[in-house]
Amino acid sequence: MMYSTSSSHRGWKLLMKETLPDPVAHTVQFYEQDRFFLESATRFLAAALGQGTPAILIATEEHRNGVAARLQALGIDVSGARDAERYIELDAEQVLSAVMREGKPDADRSRIAVRDVLARISRACGGKQQPVAVAGEAVSLLSARSEHEAALQLERIWNDMAREYCLTLFCGYVARNFDRAAHADVFWRICAEHTDVLPEEGYLELENSPDRRRYVARLQQQARALETEKEARQRSEEALVRSEKLAAVGRLTASIAHEINNPLTSLTNLFYLINMDTSLDATVRHYVALADQELRRTARITKQMLAFHRESSSRVPCKIAPIIDGVLELYEPRLRKSNIRLERHYKVEGAIEAFPAEMRQLFANLIGNAIEAVGDNGRIRLRVAGGRDWTNPSRLGVRIAIADSGPGISAEDRGRIFEPFFTTKGESGTGLGLWVSRGIVQKHEGRITFRSRLSQDHRGGTVFSIFLPATHTLEAEHRDNLDALGATG
Repeated sequence: MMYSTSSSHRGWKLLMKETLPDPVAHTVQFYEQDRFFLESATRFLAAALGQGTPAILIATEEHRNGVAARLQALGIDVSGARDAERYIELDAEQVLSAVMREGKPDADRSRIAVRDVLARISRACGGKQQPVAVAGEAVSLLSARSEHEAALQLERIWNDMAREYCLTLFCGYVARNFDRAAHADVFWRICAEHTDVLPEEGYLELENSPDRRRYVARLQQQARALETEKEARQRSEEALVRSEKLAAVGRLTASIAHEINNPLTSLTNLFYLINMDTSLDATVRHYVALADQELRRTARITKQMLAFHRESSSRVPCKIAPIIDGVLELYEPRLRKSNIRLERHYKVEGAIEAFPAEMRQLFANLIGNAIEAVGDNGRIRLRVAGGRDWTNPSRLGVRIAIADSGPGISAEDRGRIFEPFFTTKGESGTGLGLWVSRGIVQKHEGRITFRSRLSQDHRGGTVFSIFLPATHTLEAEHRDNLDALGATG
């Protein structure tokens, strides 16, 4: 006898109730543990042998031995089935070597290999061709080598041969071979080549439908979370690229500014010498003075550009009002072109200890946003004064207000403006300016707040208020300023 169905084999009796899928069916099983693949393959092969259908197993030696032991434990006479050519075991690596050509599965070689095995079965069945069940893991070995496209091609070849030779197919894949986001496309394409897809053991081992539905719901939630994280990561990556581009532009700008600064110094000296020439008439001297004035202004802008991209390794004493003035010099052409009225109210210079380059970045972001918000003929007001932290009045420092007469921020956007990548500027905005600005303020132990009112007639607008604390060595100066001004924050 090739197999037994004695009452002592309870597991075999249970398996006898299972039926083999219809011919040309192609089932794929994803698994985490070898044990689960062995049990699934055993169930498939036992159902075939129990119905009198010849079976083929294409697997590693370890897995072939594991399946044989399980079949024997179920009461199947594995040795007898082998001798009768009703159960044929093939080495998966040898099968791959036989069907591959130049690193890719070859349809002709695959047919030759399959025909040879089917011929053995046909002779054992008296020359009759009949359906055959084939279980294998050759495709999984390809995926384990990251040869996913080759595995997909081999699956298609097996589908063609299943229709040609009336084969019922079962294949297993190690799930961890598809553990990266980049594997999603080939994973779904492999699934599409099968008539049935069996999920991992975590799902199949659940005993009832409610547990399975909860499992699926949890997987769906995890998938959504991963998709969200993926999108966020793509935006971190995109922002990093933009940041690197901006940094490169900054370095280039600083380099150009440095190179320009040298001839500017020479031109300044030349204008000084020209101006000392007593033979110049009043008109020429006036033109020389104007040219010298513009040259000096250009030199100041160049120095600002150099300072903008130069950072100290630690905090140093600096004054807020001059930093803001330096930023405004860079924006002066835009302010003039848009006819924006600028009002400055500096009650103190705002001495604190800070990273000057980060302070310039902070006010460049906020002033740049204000310029874009007001458009033509708008108004921007800047105020620097001594102040106290509203949440802790004992903390003294500097309060800076930047107010614009723009249209204001909508109610639905106000809760998101400090979020990274959130922008109302469409493709022209990165969504990083205010997020970076808040980070700079927080790094300096300060606070940034805003209030806004919607308007279309320059009577509303937005005010950003920044509090930057003074160090202990500067608190006395701020306390004196507050007392003199009667300021309360």
